[in-house]
Amino acid sequence: MDKIHCFLLSLFVLLLSTNCSKQISVPDYPETSAFDISLLKTTANFFNTSEYTDNARAIQVVGDTLLFVHSRGNNKVVSFKLETKGDIGSAVYLHSYSTENFVGTTDQGNHGHGFFIRQDDLRRMWLFNRTEIWEFDLKEAGNISSSIFSDYLDLADYVERGHGIFFHPEGIYLYIDDRNKEMIHQFNLTTSWSIGSLDEYVSLDISENHEAVRAVTFHPNGGDMYLLDTELQKIQQYKLSNPWKIETASFYQQMSVSLSNPRSFAWNSDGSKAYVMNTDDGVIYEFAVGD
Repeated sequence: MDKIHCFLLSLFVLLLSTNCSKQISVPDYPETSAFDISLLKTTANFFNTSEYTDNARAIQVVGDTLLFVHSRGNNKVVSFKLETKGDIGSAVYLHSYSTENFVGTTDQGNHGHGFFIRQDDLRRMWLFNRTEIWEFDLKEAGNISSSIFSDYLDLADYVERGHGIFFHPEGIYLYIDDRNKEMIHQFNLTTSWSIGSLDEYVSLDISENHEAVRAVTFHPNGGDMYLLDTELQKIQQYKLSNPWKIETASFYQQMSVSLSNPRSFAWNSDGSKAYVMNTDDGVIYEFAVGD
């Protein structure tokens, strides 16, 4: 075989191997300091919600401009505006919505905890107690006082004592933590953002690392899952080899949270800051990613 034929054969083999590798490649999510709990440090910044909440639970920060809090004690959801973008200490009261006609009307009683609002358009939100979830549409984007009840789902066949809820950014998966079963539940939604369309279901056993999980959230790319354990007072990070698929999750690292009664954990939009609600004083404490 002459040199030209050898060269052409080598080039063909190279192209073939390149095409095959493209077909089976897994998306590469670069490692950065953002969303790394090992680098979180407490700051002097905080926001006290106690004037508007009682026994405050779940929190969610949207676009670094809006803050939402599920308040169990007075059975409300309360929203705040960050007057200075990204500054939790600049939060001012915006709206509230009473959940008393929903959470607390069943055998579960008033054990409201979970909250999630769809971030892309702020037109739909969900409330959760321990086993039940309520869905609401917002007539005015971001204005929770304009909420209209739209759906309800009892998940007692799956969940025993849930707290936090989280949705895939396209609304195709719903995630719920479970303190008693020591697991994370993942539900497939055949109709995006509709709790009335549950299909496939999987779960992740976290008993080896947790005692009282009470919050679940994800990295925006789905490659990392974060859980808050209130008994251990730790935030824990899991790596997912297949993004958004909790059955591929493995424990990665954890950090201590020196608060008396932490109940919820949330990131800001770029993963440079994180927030923890301390139920005892109704204060949201800020943590920042440092070097």
